[in-house]
Amino acid sequence: TGDLILSWFLHDDINAAPIDAGFFNNNFACISESEPENHIIVSAIDENLCAKRDTLLIQSISLELENIISSDFQITSYPNPVNGKLLIKGVNQDVIVKVYSSNGELIEVEANYNNVKEILTIKTGRFAPGMYHVLLETESESASISFIKR
Repeated sequence: TGDLILSWFLHDDINAAPIDAGFFNNNFACISESEPENHIIVSAIDENLCAKRDTLLIQSISLELENIISSDFQITSYPNPVNGKLLIKGVNQDVIVKVYSSNGELIEVEANYNNVKEILTIKTGRFAPGMYHVLLETESESASISFIKR
């Protein structure tokens, strides 16, 4: 009932400190390179102090963070939150675009590049409301941005 307080844990240990909130928090993104499977625990408490814990199994995640943001690859995106279109400046027409939902599902997108304005447009009209992550890649660089679909 009412607002929820969510806490995320890297271990199934009731005494463990929760990881910090944030999108792509380094602790959350890089859980462990030594384990083929990892568990993330989420705890939800409502305003009546009713609590629920659940375990999420994360399998086979491979994420290389060394080249995610490059000083030569400066991009901007707007608006955020998005209603129908996400506009991205600072990329060229050869960029490879991948959009992922907040649960890691690769989303098929319709994207158009305007050569005159040098703007990439991603149509989001059919996206469900929520958080999305865009991975932009060229032969030598990559960058990621996040946006919220209303």
